[in-house]
Amino acid sequence: MKIFFKIALFAFVVSFAPLANAKESEYIKKAEEYLSSIKTISADFVQTGSGYDVTGKGRIFISRPGLARWEYEMPSNVLMIINGKDLSYYDKELDQVTYAGISGTPLKTILEEDINFSEDFEIKDTKEDISYFTISLGQKKDNKEKNDFFETLSLIFEKEPFELKKLVRIDSNGTPVIINLINTEFNKELAKDLFIFKNPRAFKGRRRN
Repeated sequence: MKIFFKIALFAFVVSFAPLANAKESEYIKKAEEYLSSIKTISADFVQTGSGYDVTGKGRIFISRPGLARWEYEMPSNVLMIINGKDLSYYDKELDQVTYAGISGTPLKTILEEDINFSEDFEIKDTKEDISYFTISLGQKKDNKEKNDFFETLSLIFEKEPFELKKLVRIDSNGTPVIINLINTEFNKELAKDLFIFKNPRAFKGRRRN
């Protein structure tokens, strides 16, 4: 029984061990080529925390290079749009708009036309199990545009067929946010106005005038 337990434990540890250098390079290149070949992504998403409790859900749209849109349906109606260099965050319930840059974040990398993970960011970790491959990106220590919102971003790919399935964001406080992609469609034509943020507060001001 003890021998069986030791064998099972060894198999579990090995299955989640970091990749050897040659295999790591192979998977990194495959992930870069795969993401570079994708022009658009549209999907439903379910967001969970560290305890796997559902903290949000909605729709996500990506049009590369540079454009992204998140529509949260819960826990509150939130809209986030990236227009190539800036992020617009609109909380509909609070009627509040926040703007932030995305330079210096791993998110900017996956929105670029030609993806090269190691050029701008530190590859912090790579792992695999039977079905999935994970690459974790972090900001370089000498990065002058460091963004606390994205300390690391992990991309989780299903191996067969090779497909992006999850994003895991960890902020500077170590808080994880897991985004599970569902009903994903690739390279489907998306309307350009999906990625144009029209500030509702500005329109309200005009109507009052």
